[in-house]
Amino acid sequence: MKRFYFIFMVILSLSTFLFGCSAKEKDMKNDLDVGMDQTQRIEVASAKAPNSALTVIDKKEDINKFINKLKVNKWNVAEIPSNAAENNIYKLYQKETIKLGDGSNKDKKKLQKVATITTYKSSSYINFQTKGLNLNLKVPKDVASYLSHQSH
Repeated sequence: MKRFYFIFMVILSLSTFLFGCSAKEKDMKNDLDVGMDQTQRIEVASAKAPNSALTVIDKKEDINKFINKLKVNKWNVAEIPSNAAENNIYKLYQKETIKLGDGSNKDKKKLQKVATITTYKSSSYINFQTKGLNLNLKVPKDVASYLSHQSH
């Protein structure tokens, strides 16, 4: 009888552990989607003049379309070729986080830059920067083409 309880406890522990791991992975994917969906403004600038916006995307419908076209789940970490030349810079903005005890100014919050995507000419590579994270990535060709035509 002790052997039965021991085997039962091992199986129960193992199944709990495996279900917990899969739920954690799913939560991490959902967190990424939620973060991108909170974008409220996207500025497109040329690498030659990064401080002057060529295009601004600020309508919720257009932002959602832009984010969906990125196909983030198909990005892969990769080294950017040394001869790659920067093309466009995308700056993603969100409203500042409301801090505890600061509810009186919630309508007056400014937009703050939360991420930057840099594209490269005639290339499927991008650089994605956010607070504390700097990644070089390879994106699908249709995503690279879409990003290269947003400044026109």
